[in-house]
Amino acid sequence: MAVDARRYLDKRADLDARPLRYNKTVGLDGLDTVVAIPAIEEQAHLFKTLDFLAQNPPDQFARTLVICVVNNRRPALAAPDSVRDNQETLAQLRKATDAGPLRLAYIDASSPGFELPDKAGVGLARKIGLDWGLAVLSESSGGALVCLDADTRVEPDYLGVVRAAFARPGAWAAVIDYAHDEPETHAEAAAVLCYELFLRYHVLGLEYAGSPYAFPTIGSTMACTTAAYVAVAGMNQRQAGEDFYFLQQLAKTGPVRRIDETTVHPSPRPSWRVPFGTGQRVRRFIANSRDEYRLYDPRC
Repeated sequence: MAVDARRYLDKRADLDARPLRYNKTVGLDGLDTVVAIPAIEEQAHLFKTLDFLAQNPPDQFARTLVICVVNNRRPALAAPDSVRDNQETLAQLRKATDAGPLRLAYIDASSPGFELPDKAGVGLARKIGLDWGLAVLSESSGGALVCLDADTRVEPDYLGVVRAAFARPGAWAAVIDYAHDEPETHAEAAAVLCYELFLRYHVLGLEYAGSPYAFPTIGSTMACTTAAYVAVAGMNQRQAGEDFYFLQQLAKTGPVRRIDETTVHPSPRPSWRVPFGTGQRVRRFIANSRDEYRLYDPRC
């Protein structure tokens, strides 16, 4: 294991607190890419996302490990339905790790004694998965750590395109092109189109201003090398906005490139899971659409 990775894991990770569950017969050898997926009350969506990953060419599976981090806070702070759904998800994952085309692993951050701390959220859930990904890849020669969400659709060339991007000289960090899937209702479609226009307008404004941070900050589109992950001291533990701050740190230490040969399709659904972001913007738009059409004045 690389010295820097070992130092990071010893100082900033707690792998013993929540073990990695995987198929011991297959093992963890020969990997160069880890896809980390946090999941809370996502039984209805997570396995669809895994199915989309499984539509990639079989030769991409042998070198890719998918780590699902099923998480919630203790029962007093978590909805009973969330805990119940997570336990059912874990039961399905136990079976799935021994079957199917994907090299699949999971982390139980839901059961008694394994829950997230009271003030923790998606940032810590991502960190748990990425820390384990770093540990796995550092046993070989490093590789790419890729973030995805449990309700996200990817295309059949996703794994190959990402792997090729990180095989290029100087690869450090990247954001993958995105386009939200179209919702079923007209109101939700209007909401997500408005929000996506806002996001794209913002990045164009940053480019116009010559900002070094002119890239979208969407959690399910982020990826970096193991060296980059260690250089920024890993993922932060914020309940929301973890993607923004993580990419800001990556941009201060190396290039954040755009991967535009494939597209990630985040879910457009309303969501309570984070205080802001797509899910909350869709909810807010439906409640009161007037202010959602406002964009920054270009003079800003």
